[in-house]
Amino acid sequence: MEIIYLLKFTSKYEHAKDLLDGKLFMNQAAYYHDLEVGQGDIREGAFSHKSMAYMGSSRPIYCMYAVYEYQYINNRIIVPKKIVSEFQSEYIVIIKYKEFIQKLKNKELKTKFALTMGEVKYRFLSVEDSHKILEGNANSLLYKNPYYKYQQEYRIIVHENLEDITEKGFIDGIEVDCIVDRESKTYSLKGDLKRIARIIKIEECHIVGENLFINPNLEGILSP
Repeated sequence: MEIIYLLKFTSKYEHAKDLLDGKLFMNQAAYYHDLEVGQGDIREGAFSHKSMAYMGSSRPIYCMYAVYEYQYINNRIIVPKKIVSEFQSEYIVIIKYKEFIQKLKNKELKTKFALTMGEVKYRFLSVEDSHKILEGNANSLLYKNPYYKYQQEYRIIVHENLEDITEKGFIDGIEVDCIVDRESKTYSLKGDLKRIARIIKIEECHIVGENLFINPNLEGILSP
């Protein structure tokens, strides 16, 4: 299946505008361990769905929704409305897939670190999958539990290890460093995305049954 667009759902216009301006705000994979709904997944970065051993969970990731050709029907992008409610979205940034990915391949993201980009694979990890991850031939951050398949994630992973934010605390009278938050980071492109992306409001779209039909009136940008 071919991806034709990437969507970023957000609750705030400022966040959508930042993406349009070429700014990608990324949380560590470990950040999602603590979320309870929607984006939350305690197994984020685990290389086995039966154990809780993690790899790369301090790396920042950027998550988007991949739109495939079959979802573009009669000049409408069709996605599950469940996505909107779970992500508490009010805005969508629609981006042309090929053009955006080409920018990343051209190293237009300002970072000295390598990138991994790809569609998330939704399945329970096999022994072979786990071996590939341990050998460095696969990335644990591109695998998720099949329960999340409806999210159709496309991920950008920066191979940089961000720091935990800690405070001093006491356990059984012993002073320890307690993790109170996780460092995040904004990475900027060399230019903006205004020629290949648009922001639209959820209220401009139509909901029919369990699906959201995204308004295609975006000055021709949705011509595949």
